Amino acid sequence: MKKLFTSIALSIRTLGILISPPKRPVVPHYHNISALLMHLCDYDKRLHHWVLCWIAYPLRHPGAKMDTAIIVNGSQGSGKALFFERIVGQLHGGAKLLPSRAFFDPHRLNAFAAETAYAVLYGLPSSRLAIQLKQLVSSTTLLVRRPYESDTHELKNKLNLVIISDGDDFLQLDSGSRRFVAIEAPPPHGPALYAGVDFELKHGGIEAFREYLQNELAMGDFEPGTLPQPLSAAEMSSAWIKAAQGPVRAPASGRAA
Repeated sequence: MKKLFTSIALSIRTLGILISPPKRPVVPHYHNISALLMHLCDYDKRLHHWVLCWIAYPLRHPGAKMDTAIIVNGSQGSGKALFFERIVGQLHGGAKLLPSRAFFDPHRLNAFAAETAYAVLYGLPSSRLAIQLKQLVSSTTLLVRRPYESDTHELKNKLNLVIISDGDDFLQLDSGSRRFVAIEAPPPHGPALYAGVDFELKHGGIEAFREYLQNELAMGDFEPGTLPQPLSAAEMSSAWIKAAQGPVRAPASGRAA
């Protein structure tokens, strides 16, 4: 009788497995994360690759100072903060959010600026701050004053900066300067792309993206002073086609298609 009950139990278990097979483990991937950046770059593949290299260089060379800062302008909901604060910030252990004031003024307590590798500034700075921002981006050192100290100290400047804006006059900061690379993000994409990014963030996407940037991305002769090259007319046409294709989709297992 005991054998009969055991046999019945095994049969029921087997039937349950056949009806509801166990889920295969999700393989971490970053394809929607990369697709989000492509969307923000308005499907300019050269700009997309340049931004990836800009992000990857300090990860491959800790303490490296990029010769340019990035301005990302566009309407709310496009994913600017999602990508440049939440995703890129996590690659650096968290993005420092900078106040829209002269935080690098040596008369202020600004030691954190010299101890930060990556920072995000929201909103367009005033004309006075724009000049100081340009100096911050171009300078290899910073004058800082620590708490409870009266003297300033000259420290290595390793701060790499992204400015996020939704203003109409953002190009004033970029005009005539090789220190700022402006990205005009399009309106928000469909919800499937952001859902895909959220799925990746919950299933190891950040580490998969880090692995790609540090070990797999082909950077060629990219250096901190390298600037993006504009698309040709043929490449722009191809970009418009890709823009209509929607987000990258992965199979249920989480493997890249």
